[in-house]
Amino acid sequence: MAHTEEQFGKYSLERKLATGGMAEIFLARHVDQPPDTPPVALKRILPHHYQDPDFIQMFIREAKIVAELNHPNIIRIQDFGKEQGQYYMTMDYIDGVNLDKVLDAAKENPDAWNIACGIEVLNQALTGIHYAHKKTDRDGKSLDIVHMDLSPHNLMISREGDVKILDFGISKAIYENDQKAYHALRGTYAYMSPEQCREEFVDHRSDIFTLGIMLYELTTLRSLFSKQPSEFMIFKAITEGIIPPPSNIVKNYPPELEFILYKALEVNPLKRFQSARQFTDSLEEATRAYNFESGSRILSKALENFGFNTDQSTGILTIDTQVAEADTEVTDGEDRSPASAADARPSRPGTHVTPMERIPPTYAGPIEPIDPEEQLEAELAFRRHRTMLLSLFAALMLAVTAGFGIGYTHKVGDMEESVGSRIYVPEKGRIFVETDPPGAVIFLDMKKQEKTSPALFDNMPLNRQVEVEAVLPGYESVRKDIKLSPETPMDALLVEFRRK
Repeated sequence: MAHTEEQFGKYSLERKLATGGMAEIFLARHVDQPPDTPPVALKRILPHHYQDPDFIQMFIREAKIVAELNHPNIIRIQDFGKEQGQYYMTMDYIDGVNLDKVLDAAKENPDAWNIACGIEVLNQALTGIHYAHKKTDRDGKSLDIVHMDLSPHNLMISREGDVKILDFGISKAIYENDQKAYHALRGTYAYMSPEQCREEFVDHRSDIFTLGIMLYELTTLRSLFSKQPSEFMIFKAITEGIIPPPSNIVKNYPPELEFILYKALEVNPLKRFQSARQFTDSLEEATRAYNFESGSRILSKALENFGFNTDQSTGILTIDTQVAEADTEVTDGEDRSPASAADARPSRPGTHVTPMERIPPTYAGPIEPIDPEEQLEAELAFRRHRTMLLSLFAALMLAVTAGFGIGYTHKVGDMEESVGSRIYVPEKGRIFVETDPPGAVIFLDMKKQEKTSPALFDNMPLNRQVEVEAVLPGYESVRKDIKLSPETPMDALLVEFRRK
């Protein structure tokens, strides 16, 4: 990180920690306080937003709302004001690591992480967000706080193992007087709830869905939605509830925990946990049933095992310890601002939990389900632009029935019937053809088809190459050989025609 020597009003900015699209973050100290006083994180609006009254009002509302929150698992605002024409706020500085960095470390060193660690992170986050959801003003009126951007980038684990919720900058309460801005698509795509994806009414249960995504990733060390090849595939998986069973990823995954996950990840908010407290109670029951360890101590030890060591000259963790801020608009992964307060929950000893054992390729048990992350990989990611993405989304949502190609994963709506793994091996595949301009004649193995683009072709053979050609008068024809398999039973030809 870049070092700075800048005086900013009553604060000395020691070094810049991060810069996002909306603000920059500094490690700062109050000039009138003793040198051994803990530093703060100072968040300052970037110059190009100085003249934006809407953004200034949003920043002020964020400061006022978060200042009302006083909980050990939530960032704490210390100061807010305007200096040298620039608005700023200061927060407790956390000597810790953003959760996305912890997840990366856990994937590199799974022996230092276990299911109990994942549950502990969620329990602390749920405790903090439940407090925010229930917070009222001085007249007893609900503040109606919904974070709407909970993600690994907006959670931090301190060196002591305390989980902190960061950045309420796009929370529902911030936009209470600007419904148009509120209904805009905001948040990190892969951690949105179905109702966010559809731009529908959002309440506190949206945060519950998002924390369900994180519980899945923390207890399987597998991304659930974030590595889909396109925005369309992310939204499709979220809104249809396509959730590969955790028990097909981790050996001896607790059935009770899998049930809890699917309840949190219900597409219909009415079927989810109706409060963060209910979610926490269920996790604590599972913790007791399996005698898992709990408490901040197990997270502190995990950070130590990952090699997040303290720099003796600064007293700060040396591996990617940072406060960062991301755009308050849609973002797909920038770190955000932290704060700190001690979590008073005691550590509860229990039976040692062995590291998560991942199913090897030769494992004779259940086959790992086909991952939606592997669908439509290179071509979908490389050739789709925004207009074609929306067109494809509309076409597939109408054409692809609920039974297609996703029987190999759980759909959330199926959980009332079964919690166990179900493996689906397709006998036929599908090929989707999208062209710009539309209306192209399609040939499959040199046979002219009745449908013109955009078109979805069913009952395509598996394990055999199919020649697909799109022809439109006045344009160069495009041909592609496609080979479907039981593992990838769907592919697409996406064409942007060039004139002859």
